[in-house]
Amino acid sequence: MRRWIENWLLRRYFKLTPNQIFTTDKLGNGKINGIILSKQELSRLDQEIKYLETTRVWELLLGTTEEAAQRVIMLHSSNFDNIRSAKMMLYALDVQKKVISNIKKLYAKSSKEPKTKEKEKAL
Repeated sequence: MRRWIENWLLRRYFKLTPNQIFTTDKLGNGKINGIILSKQELSRLDQEIKYLETTRVWELLLGTTEEAAQRVIMLHSSNFDNIRSAKMMLYALDVQKKVISNIKKLYAKSSKEPKTKEKEKAL
């Protein structure tokens, strides 16, 4: 029941569609839109992440958001709501970094699969 309420609130107020959400299941598979990512998709996402991390825009997004949150906490924290808004900005950064980290881990895991029996027989 709790999960249903959370999903309803997300759909109602944030207008998210499932194809915009990256998740992992209990088996460690990455999913987008509820569909397990293939090795090729993971590879493509890993390449996009490597590119994104080298761009100046990524550094600007991270740095500006972090600085704005710190400024709110240090200078404008006259009440609890200001501190909470700064913490929400830092939480959003953390979520972005975790998604990138999870995709990198999944790609590294998928690229280091053990050899199958057929490959061992061929050797």
